[in-house]
Amino acid sequence: MALGAAGVLCVASLAYFVLQSSRQPDVAFYFIACRFWELAVGMVLRFAHQTWPPKPARTTPGASLSAGLPWLGLLGLAVALVGARPGPDAWVWNGLAVLGAALVIQAGATAQGRLSDRALGSTVPVWLGKRSYSIYLWHWPVCVLLRWTVGLDSALTLAVGALLTMLLALASFHWLELPLRHNARLEARPAWARILIFALFPLLGYQLSDTLFRHRNDLSLSTVARHAVDWYAGSQMPYVDPTQRNCEVAMHSQGLAGGVAHSYQASACKTPARRQTVNVIGDSHAGAYLPMLEQLSADTGVSVHLYTYPSCPFLDLSQPQGRYRDPGCLAFSQQVLKKIAEESRPDDVLFMPSLRMPRYGDQWASFNIPDMHERIYNPAAEKDRAEALAEAQGWLQPLAQRGLRLVFEAPKPIFQAPTFRCADAFNRHNPICVGDNQQPRSTLLDLRAPVLNGMQRLSQQVPGLSIWDPLPVLCPGEVCSSLREGRPLFFDGDHPSAYGNWVLYPDFKRMILSFPEAAPAP
Repeated sequence: MALGAAGVLCVASLAYFVLQSSRQPDVAFYFIACRFWELAVGMVLRFAHQTWPPKPARTTPGASLSAGLPWLGLLGLAVALVGARPGPDAWVWNGLAVLGAALVIQAGATAQGRLSDRALGSTVPVWLGKRSYSIYLWHWPVCVLLRWTVGLDSALTLAVGALLTMLLALASFHWLELPLRHNARLEARPAWARILIFALFPLLGYQLSDTLFRHRNDLSLSTVARHAVDWYAGSQMPYVDPTQRNCEVAMHSQGLAGGVAHSYQASACKTPARRQTVNVIGDSHAGAYLPMLEQLSADTGVSVHLYTYPSCPFLDLSQPQGRYRDPGCLAFSQQVLKKIAEESRPDDVLFMPSLRMPRYGDQWASFNIPDMHERIYNPAAEKDRAEALAEAQGWLQPLAQRGLRLVFEAPKPIFQAPTFRCADAFNRHNPICVGDNQQPRSTLLDLRAPVLNGMQRLSQQVPGLSIWDPLPVLCPGEVCSSLREGRPLFFDGDHPSAYGNWVLYPDFKRMILSFPEAAPAP
């Protein structure tokens, strides 16, 4: 019965893992129900050996094949170790590793003094094997803590990580695992009592982790966690008393052509609502302005429709819209503009914020760009910009003819390091923290000049096109900083934080109010 139950759970877990590998990779990697099959294979072997005790290999047919099992298993493990890649086919690599381990275990159950059995059964592999699970459990928190503090990029930090992992694993193995596994008092209790006691451990672990997560902002040493309201740009401006707002605002979100459409609708305004719809289209940098857009709706009563598609800037003026990007990006942009053209009235606004300069890196790693100036000003980049500029007029002219107010966001400052990873004393020496959260203003003006010049040329060719420039607000001096008086203007190297939204909002609101209201609906 135990063998059958283990087999059914193993197959069900594997099927769930395969399904989630393509749908939700993070769930497939972290959720125990998706990873249980890897442990269940060992359970199946154990119960199978209890039901059908393995016989020495030399006394069974196919002894030569049995002798090759451990080598075949080790080959499978080696291939999985070298070839494994994240993605929807991750289950193939996991399966190869688990199958390899199962073959080695099965071969060990019929050991008869072969070379493979003697090698795997020698002192060092056995010693490591007994402590392998402790090593596995400890390597993850050690690697995470090092990577997000001092870094894990040099030979020294890698060696420190390996040593620290081994020391912690040995400590927990000798002072926690062994005492629990060979405790005379526990062994004297009935089997049901031992099962109940050990079943309490995961429950206690869940309760502890849940408590830590609920109080992480108070317990954390990081300013990002302790002042999360300043860092994370949510769907609402966090610095305003909701009872003091001019209008109530309802938010609605739905999928659209592979992206997401967010809508803010104002109601119950204390003063007459402004007759205007502000449409916004762009990549994640448009989504980062959600707090500012929500506050605009609450203050003025305008309707806001935000259309965003990750890694899909709208008219970044550095390359044509359909080139080098996700194939869905072009279709998304076309469908959104068709929707805006059909639903908007004259003097409605189309705001176009997007990332329009190359990034130095993302949240996880630096891109190691040796010369950003050369990357932007090389002949190939200039050719792409010329094509993008010629194309942009065709995108914008139909909207201008319908009387929309078109607004480009001029390029914001970009920084060489993600601010949230370099804001504390314990992580500022991380190798990713280049530039000390600062950039010379002159450097940024030079890097953004080609795109800004393109916007200015378009504003002379397309009626109703203007430019909103956040750089003077974010960088009033000769040195631009991603922090202001210890509070973050940017979350990473280029996305504005919630506090950054708050700093930009007065100037953004002034710009929107400078446009005439839309004509009354017929």
